[in-house]
Amino acid sequence: EDVSWSAGAACFLTVNRGSRTERLFCVRCEDSSASPFQGAVGLSCRILQVQGGEPFQEVDEDARISDALLSAGGSWTYHNFVLMTISAGPYAGLRAVGTGSNRQKRRRAASVALAVTAALQPLPWAEQCEELPEELNELVRAFQKEGSQRPLSALAQMPHKKSW
Repeated sequence: EDVSWSAGAACFLTVNRGSRTERLFCVRCEDSSASPFQGAVGLSCRILQVQGGEPFQEVDEDARISDALLSAGGSWTYHNFVLMTISAGPYAGLRAVGTGSNRQKRRRAASVALAVTAALQPLPWAEQCEELPEELNELVRAFQKEGSQRPLSALAQMPHKKSW
């Protein structure tokens, strides 16, 4: 399910977590100075409607994601990753993966992956997204054209507030 686009590569990862399966959108960043990676963190904050504080939780060690990247094969096995989860705002719980040869590339790739994940969500979430830059719209269209399933990260499917 790899898709090449003008700014890099992307795929869906299927992550087995015991009795459940999580599908996560993954983007690889080769050139952190290229568009849309250069301003990716700020762009994703605007699209995801978060500001200030610590809007993202980052994890760079997860054996199940490592296994999923190995299963994806090819160039997905070469670089480290970061799993980024939105911790605030209307998209809290949304998760995506970024890969790259250094921390900056991984963070920027994960930020792009989160923005695209938001755009691929079922309505009304997608309606809340600000307009995406053309490079990201290209990626959204590529996955929609392929008929790929939307990445619904497990945390995003849970209610945002517990009711007791």
